[in-house]
Amino acid sequence: MREEFIPTTSEELERQVYYNRGVEYKVHDGFEFDDVHTEMTFIHDAKHRSPHKFKCTPYELLNTSFQCPHCDRHNLSKGIAKIKEFLDNSPIAYRLNQSLEFDDIEVEFDFHVPEYNLYISYLSTGRCINVMNRSEESQQIRDLCNEYAISLLEIIHADYDEIEELMYAIIEGEDPEALYGGK
Repeated sequence: MREEFIPTTSEELERQVYYNRGVEYKVHDGFEFDDVHTEMTFIHDAKHRSPHKFKCTPYELLNTSFQCPHCDRHNLSKGIAKIKEFLDNSPIAYRLNQSLEFDDIEVEFDFHVPEYNLYISYLSTGRCINVMNRSEESQQIRDLCNEYAISLLEIIHADYDEIEELMYAIIEGEDPEALYGGK
């Protein structure tokens, strides 16, 4: 078991985050360190992912097995985990949890596949209800993707069993929207 470290200055905190967590974790610029038990913002910037901001206490990050809540495998939905597993076992490069900004609107997608200029959103049951309740906003996002020539694949929970077929369509160069029909 490693020895607990309790930083007392912002500089010590930054050094200790680097020492304990490597280059992937950083203190968010502009956040002052008060003490190890006061929540603050950190950034996790890992391979295959867009940088994520998250909050936790310095103590949690330095002295426990705390992981970025956006990236922790145990926090992934069943559908996102299935898509991720498929992509991990394929030659396709991707980024998990990719944010994209359109005209002052920031949208987070579950995956970005740069080779195909494709963004994928998996809509679990709860997220489907949220999207339906915000259908005007969702349509605006689809319209922006079309305007900027960005491919968007939205897979709903009801089509969980179709995920592999849709992903194979991407590898084979087929249009997944034609196969899927945007159900």
